[in-house]
Amino acid sequence: MVGQIRRRALRDDGTLDPVKLDAWWRGRAHALDTFPGLHRRLDDAQTASSTMAEVARTHRQAVEEAQRGASAR
Repeated sequence: MVGQIRRRALRDDGTLDPVKLDAWWRGRAHALDTFPGLHRRLDDAQTASSTMAEVARTHRQAVEEAQRGASAR
């Protein structure tokens, strides 16, 4: 199962793509519902990955802005 998620929803940077994870989940919801608590655990992983991706974007933007400011001087 984890291998399928990695193949289907993992981005190149190692974070989970929330849209792809949701599509993967919806395609297998009936079978996966037999594992109590699994959806919650995947949601937590999705939330963590989304948060990490947002932090990475914010950091990248800050570095780019700092570089533009330094080159303007």
